[in-house]
Amino acid sequence: KEATRKFRSKAINNVDVFTAHALAKKYVFAKNKFNIKSENYKTFEIAELLDLIPDSKNHSDLILAKHIMRFAAYYCNSDVNSPTELNYVETLADPKAIQFASNFYETIQEKTVVLLKEMNNRKLDITHDFYLKKFQLSGPQLPYDYILFDEGQDASMAMLNVFLKQEATKIIVGDSHQQIYGWRFAINSLEQVSFDSYPLSQSFRFNDQIAYLANNILNWKKKYFNQETITIKGFPVKKEFISSATIARSNVILLDAAIKYIQNTPTSSIYFEGNISSYTYAEETGTSIYDVLNLMNGNHDLIKDKLVKKMSDLNELIQYVEKTEDSAIGMVIEIVTKYGNLLPDLIKELKQRHVRDDYRHEASMIFSTVHRCKGMEYDTVILCDDFITEETLHEALKEEEISEKRKQQLAEEVNILYVACTRAKSKLRLPTNINPFDTIEWEFPGDKVEKTEIIAKLKTVTSMDELRNMINQLGLNDNKPANHGKKWDPEEIKLLKRLYNDKKTIEEIASQLKRSAISIEMKLNSIGLTS
Repeated sequence: KEATRKFRSKAINNVDVFTAHALAKKYVFAKNKFNIKSENYKTFEIAELLDLIPDSKNHSDLILAKHIMRFAAYYCNSDVNSPTELNYVETLADPKAIQFASNFYETIQEKTVVLLKEMNNRKLDITHDFYLKKFQLSGPQLPYDYILFDEGQDASMAMLNVFLKQEATKIIVGDSHQQIYGWRFAINSLEQVSFDSYPLSQSFRFNDQIAYLANNILNWKKKYFNQETITIKGFPVKKEFISSATIARSNVILLDAAIKYIQNTPTSSIYFEGNISSYTYAEETGTSIYDVLNLMNGNHDLIKDKLVKKMSDLNELIQYVEKTEDSAIGMVIEIVTKYGNLLPDLIKELKQRHVRDDYRHEASMIFSTVHRCKGMEYDTVILCDDFITEETLHEALKEEEISEKRKQQLAEEVNILYVACTRAKSKLRLPTNINPFDTIEWEFPGDKVEKTEIIAKLKTVTSMDELRNMINQLGLNDNKPANHGKKWDPEEIKLLKRLYNDKKTIEEIASQLKRSAISIEMKLNSIGLTS
C-alpha cells in the first residue's frame, strides 16, 4: 500500500504493486469462484473432514492431520506438479516427527492428495497457499515490460517459478542474510538464479558501530558454512533516542522480558508489535494459553480448543508437539509451564499497560519478536538472551550425524540474530552470552566511554589480541571475572563437571573458575549437564 501511494503521489500510473498472493488471487479468481478459508484449518478439522479414524489413546489421527496440513503447504509452496514428486520427510528435523511421518508416509501422502482435490473441486474452502499454487500451475504470462521481485530471500519456489517464466526484463532484490522464513518453506531465490549480481554494501538504516557488529555476526556464516559475505558499511544517522524496543527470538522470552519491565517500571507504557493478544495463542492453530493452562490444571470443562480438549493431560500435548514439530503450540506450552497460574494476572497487567496502535510512538518500550519487526527500525534496541551464540553454534555443528536440514536451520538462526541487531539505528544493547567477536564477550556500546571514541579506536585494530587489549584499555571489561571471555580448556571443563557433580551452586562454581554465572550456565548446557 505504501509503495502504491508513493507512485500515485508522483503521478506515476504505469506501475502496479502486488504481494505475491494478491497477484495470484487477481488471476485465479477472474476465472474461478472459490471460497477462501478465513483462517488456517485446525488440526481437528482436517481429521474430521478426511474421516481419519479417531485415536483417543495415542491421538494418531490428530498427528496425521497435522502432517497432512504441512505436506499440503509444502506442496503449494513448491514448483512441482504433484505432491508425489516431493519427499515430505526431508522437511522434518525432529527424530520423533521423522519416525512417525516415515511410518505413515503412504497415508499422509494419499490424504494430502485428497485434501487438495477437495479444495480444487470446491467441496472445501481453499487456503491462501492453494490459490498461489493454482496460479503457478496455470503458467501465467504477465503484461509487463519490467518485473521487480522484492524480498527475494524469502520467496516460495512456486512464486519464483512464475517470475522466472516471464518474458519481461526481470530484476530480483533481497538480502540473503535476512532469510528467516525457512520454516514456512521459503527459499533464498537469490541463490536459485544466474542473474548478474550487484551487491549493495552501504546501509542507510544504521551507523558504523552497528555495521561493525553485523559484519562480525555474518563472519560466522563464512567460518562455519563457507558462505560468501560482503562487508557492510554504516551511515551517519541522526542521534535520536526516541523509540526503544526489546527484541527476542521467541514469544516466551519476550513475555518474560515484558513482565520484568512492567514490574521494574510501575508507570511505564508498552506496545507489542502485532498486538499483545497475538502473543497469547499459537498463530497457526489458534490454541490459547488459557486452554493449555486449564489442561495443566485438569480443568477439561473450561477448555474451548478441540485439539487440546482431546488430550488427557499436558504430557500428551507435549508428545503431540514432538511428533508433529508444531512449534507454535510448543511455545504456548513453554509460557504456561514457566508462569503457571500467575499467567492470567500477568497478561491482564500487560494489557492494561498496552497503548493503542495510534499511540505506539508514545510507548515507553516496544516489544517484538524478530519475525514481527522485520523491516522496522528503532533508535535503541535491547536484545534478549535467547538468540544463537557462537558457542552453541559451534557445539551443534560438532554433532556426528548432523543433517543438512539441521545445518540450514542453524544458518537461519544466525540470520535471525543479524536481523535483530540491524533493527537498531543508533544504540544496541547485547546480552553477555552473545559473542560475535570469537573470544570476547561484548556489551555494546559501553557506558564508560563515548561510543564515537570506541569505534574510532576499534578501527585501528588488526587482530583479536589487539582487540582484547583495546577492550581492557577502554575499561569495558571492568569488574569482569579474570577468565571472562577466554576459551575453555579440557582441564577446566573437567573441574566444572566435578564441581557440578559435587552439588556446588552456580555462583560457587563461577567464583572458583573465575567466570560469570551465565558463562557457567551456558557451558553446563552445551556439555549436556543441564538443559
